[in-house]
Amino acid sequence: MDMCRTDINLLALNENLDRIFETALSGMLLVREDGRIMKVNQAGCTILEIDHNKCDNLNILDYQVSGNKRHEVSLLLLRLKEKGDIHGEVTILVKGVKKYIQFSAHQDSTPFQYLFIFHDITAHKQLERRILAEEKEEKRAEKAKTEFLSMLSHELRTSLNTIMGHTQIMLEDHNELTSQQKKRIHKIKSSSEVLVTHINDILHYLKCDKRTNRKKTEQLVNIEKLFRQCIHSVYNTVNSKNILVIFESDDIEGKIVLMDPGKVKEIVKILLKNAIKCNEENGRLIVSAAIQDRTLGVWIKDDGSEKKQEVENVIFETLFPIQRWNDFEEGSDFGLAAAKKYIEELDGKYGIENKLGKGSNFWFQIPLSGYHAIIE
Repeated sequence: MDMCRTDINLLALNENLDRIFETALSGMLLVREDGRIMKVNQAGCTILEIDHNKCDNLNILDYQVSGNKRHEVSLLLLRLKEKGDIHGEVTILVKGVKKYIQFSAHQDSTPFQYLFIFHDITAHKQLERRILAEEKEEKRAEKAKTEFLSMLSHELRTSLNTIMGHTQIMLEDHNELTSQQKKRIHKIKSSSEVLVTHINDILHYLKCDKRTNRKKTEQLVNIEKLFRQCIHSVYNTVNSKNILVIFESDDIEGKIVLMDPGKVKEIVKILLKNAIKCNEENGRLIVSAAIQDRTLGVWIKDDGSEKKQEVENVIFETLFPIQRWNDFEEGSDFGLAAAKKYIEELDGKYGIENKLGKGSNFWFQIPLSGYHAIIE
């Protein structure tokens, strides 16, 4: 009686195992040590593209890829005999088409028989290879672009410096030039200076682009002093256009901040230069900064130009078309693109708020590792 019950339980267990085997979403097959397929479930038939009722006399060695990987499946069987349990990936050939299979294989309860559980990862592998190929092509194109712009920029700057030097010499010959000639030479000189500024922006952007993956270099900095140094660096340009600079420093006065001073200084300088370009003569430039919730916020507002259109954050992109600024001849995109990269390296945010005829307000925020007030 007990023996009969045991047989019934074993039969029920085998039926459950068969049901699990057949309905599993993963491919499953039983293989003898010589590679002959004893049993395969429906998911396995789909992957191997075989008829579920006609899997007799099939051998997994039939799926070997010819050429360099001819013995890949054979070696897999040898390793399985030695170790009893293995897992990994294997390339097989199904009706002339390569498939990439991820598998785990184990010694079955029946001697000289192994259970394979496998998945078709061909689509994943193809996507992975396509992404890698696209990334490689993108890096190649980026390198070619960088080298071309760098070479072109250096060549142009050399020629422009020669033009500027000769125009300066001509302007110093006061007695031999008419007022009309002086006016034209001044125009050549000022236009050359604008071009040099744009070229410097391109070179600055390329330099920034190469440093994208460099780690942040943080140190304690007097934030108010840093801003005053940035404002002082554009003094000559501001003075030439008679622009009044207002620095609202009450909130950062006496504050020592832990941050990357090099990147922050470059960001502020770029935004200051851009604001000066956007401003008319005799205009105003308001620079303000504040620290709240361990975040440094900076706002640089200009009075604007009647020639400038309303623009959005797209001006921070690398190749923002300068003609979008309408007839505003000194608009620059590479400088702002460099500022964007620095801000993103510091895990910050940026933006622009502007209205036609009322100027622009460029702003950015960066998280701070820590700060404290100077104790006198």
